[in-house]
Amino acid sequence: MVKRKGIPLKIWLSQEDYQLAKVLAEKEGFNTVSDFLAEIISRSLREAGVSNKDLEGEFKRLERLITDLLNPYTAKIDEIYRRLGEIIEMIESMTQMKVQVSKEEEEAVVQQKQKRAERPRRASAIERLRSEGVVFQEDMGWLKAPEKFFQKLEREGAVVIDTNGEKVAVDRDLWNRFREVITQVMVKDPNEAASLIAAAVGRPIVAKLFKKLVSSGLVYYDEEYGNWKISEALSKNE
Repeated sequence: MVKRKGIPLKIWLSQEDYQLAKVLAEKEGFNTVSDFLAEIISRSLREAGVSNKDLEGEFKRLERLITDLLNPYTAKIDEIYRRLGEIIEMIESMTQMKVQVSKEEEEAVVQQKQKRAERPRRASAIERLRSEGVVFQEDMGWLKAPEKFFQKLEREGAVVIDTNGEKVAVDRDLWNRFREVITQVMVKDPNEAASLIAAAVGRPIVAKLFKKLVSSGLVYYDEEYGNWKISEALSKNE
């Protein structure tokens, strides 16, 4: 028998029906059960007056019907895919922007750290005192807590003197040199003595310190010995 060409069709048979169909197929001279069943179906359709052309028309009509039913859903699916594509593009764009912002923030942090590293360190109060030699409270009106400031300097080794309610801080090494020099100055005039002491110590600001201590009575001229001395009160508080 010649193998037929057409649309494949699946048919589920019980084991018993299949065995029966196989016996009948061999009896009728068919090579396979499928060919035998196809012949039976074709014969039945012909007897019923249904031609292959009619079947093709029905299949085409059915195909159009299915297509018409699916078209609205297909369009909606296409729209969903289109919107999904737009959303994916937006997410990718936002991700790229986030990465770019993160890089810019990271670069900004690095630059800020570099600037801080390059920025010269601000000198501490005791370092400033060592540099200037003497610090007067009257020259530091911007201090919010002068008492605490001078207490800190004193804890760190500075000589802090109270001159009529105002503090003066002196570097320890400079103070020792100042004490040594004033006893060697025999000039009684305070202004002239201040200049000589400042020159001997090598710090012009010492002249102001000397005059401040003289006006506060903490340094005086000893008429008996003919030189300048530090008062007992100041000596005890050093």
